[in-house]
Amino acid sequence: MSVSNYNYGTALLTPAISTLPQCKESNRENPIDGQNLFFQDSKETHRRVGAFFKYLERALDLQEGNKSPLQNLLKQAMQLSSSVDNSPVFAEMTKAFFKQKGYLLRLFSGESWTKWTENRTSFGKVAAQFKDCVEGQTKVRNCESNLDKREIQQANKAVEALLGRLSFSEDSPTTLRNGLFLKTPYFFSQNSCAKGMIGGIAASIATKNPISLLIGLSQCLPKANAQQKVGSEFQVNTYVRDGQVHPSVASFSNGNFVVTWYSWGVDPSDVYGQLFNGNGIPIGSEFQINTYTSDSQQDHSVENFANGNFVVTWMSLNQDGSLWGIYGQIFNGTGAKIGGEFQINTYTLSTQENPSVVSFSDDHFVVAWRSDGQDGSGYGIYCQLFERNATKIGSEFQVNTYTPGNQFIQSVASFSNGNFVLSWSSDGQDGSGYGIYSQLFDRNATKIGNEFQVNTYTTGDQGYSSIESFSNGNFVVTWSSDGQDGSGYGIYCQLFDRNTTKIGNEFQVNTYTNSDQILPSVASFPDDHFVVIWESYVQDGEKAGIYGQLFEGNGSKIGNEFRVNTYVTESQENPSVASLSDGNFVVTWESDYQDGDEEGIFGQIFNNSLLSSTISSTTTSSSKSCNFS
Repeated sequence: MSVSNYNYGTALLTPAISTLPQCKESNRENPIDGQNLFFQDSKETHRRVGAFFKYLERALDLQEGNKSPLQNLLKQAMQLSSSVDNSPVFAEMTKAFFKQKGYLLRLFSGESWTKWTENRTSFGKVAAQFKDCVEGQTKVRNCESNLDKREIQQANKAVEALLGRLSFSEDSPTTLRNGLFLKTPYFFSQNSCAKGMIGGIAASIATKNPISLLIGLSQCLPKANAQQKVGSEFQVNTYVRDGQVHPSVASFSNGNFVVTWYSWGVDPSDVYGQLFNGNGIPIGSEFQINTYTSDSQQDHSVENFANGNFVVTWMSLNQDGSLWGIYGQIFNGTGAKIGGEFQINTYTLSTQENPSVVSFSDDHFVVAWRSDGQDGSGYGIYCQLFERNATKIGSEFQVNTYTPGNQFIQSVASFSNGNFVLSWSSDGQDGSGYGIYSQLFDRNATKIGNEFQVNTYTTGDQGYSSIESFSNGNFVVTWSSDGQDGSGYGIYCQLFDRNTTKIGNEFQVNTYTNSDQILPSVASFPDDHFVVIWESYVQDGEKAGIYGQLFEGNGSKIGNEFRVNTYVTESQENPSVASLSDGNFVVTWESDYQDGDEEGIFGQIFNNSLLSSTISSTTTSSSKSCNFS
């Protein structure tokens, strides 16, 4: 909806609420019955409450292309909804809902009710802090930084419990099915703003805190600035001679992170690392990863452990006696080696290349790589499980079932239950060039079901996949697809549930489509929203730059795509991203000539704890469990 008079939108709430009937004191003492929860017997009351939401719907439609009026609208909504005098029907609904515990218990499972009662205090605290903040701030998006993150996490749990059982299906209570919500079809859209509205209304009623509605409304804020840079981009490598390329990054629970890369022109190439604190300040000096230095060591992957240690894997030339082999080294949180480097691959003929590593909650880990000729036809994908002390668990095992041609460029992610899932590129399997395939395993490396096709669009090549799991057991795969966005390669995603069933359709990540967008890297956050980072050609005015896009857990975009690199001369390539323990995220990449000599490694931290991500997750992440049938 496009309206030229935006000032009109900022005042839409006032006439809507002012038309609501004033409730008599007797009604307040005798709350309306649970079966008439959303409206009294008066058809006029029902009509006017419906009119209020219709006005609100129109007001929210004004957000397109405009920020300030909506922010003013939110402030006004807060002031009006906080006054019982201006919203008597809302107050009646609040009292009725909260006092009708029997009605609530029909909506909740016992477990959900327990979670709600345990955490609703935190929800109230967050709502109150948010209210105080908005009243004194001109920039609504700055409010969240003043809130206690632990309280926010508890508030999230509270709303998850609340919305986890709310449903508008055929077996829902009559009032929910036939009442107010059905009179406003806007709420049934897939727009996250509408979902946030529903969550805000429900939470407001149940908490007796009208400001919860504002938190729901915050989902409708413009999200172009859903992420902000924290400080300046920073140089990772200290040694700058020749080239430092292909970074990999992993984060720790204490907020620190580690970046690894390989440096060519030195013996002739070796793998190095550098620890950083959560502000991007180096901890100690850069350190060499590999002990064996003959020939080349490169194409590495790094992963953290829950105990603060980390593991790095890489490919090493001629160390296993036959071209490339896969090796690893465990480090403690200060960058000191624990034990010696260890060989990962058992099969050594020809080459084993490009390792990927992921850890589990108990700190055992799995390494995946591509092996030439081992499956009988070109490259195939293989894995090996390890204990936290680098002792092998069982034998290495084949991942791919389909073996003609090549299967390579794999990525691996783990789940809290010990399962893990891989994605890779497969030659000719989908009928047209390369396609993306995946396989789920249990903690014992037994396949769960069959390998499955990830991409729906099959024309040309789909490759360079990156996979990430969510705390709820779902996972996302992202990849580059040739020609699908109308111009060269573009970035696409597909969500899956824990049973490998597709959630919705594959969706385009990149907004800018000229030339190529390639090499995606994905990271998730505790509330299951995620960020995709990729390399884009000519978008920043030079050769290649690094760009990103935040998403909700249901695949809805949060804001606009954003440029990561500040320095744009020549090319910035090969990005890697990791989420940090405080909700921020860090991106690393290689940059041409920025460090004074060939390629160097650079990084940028982003603040992802803004209104549109953390606060709105109280409605966003939980509302995806609602059934709007």
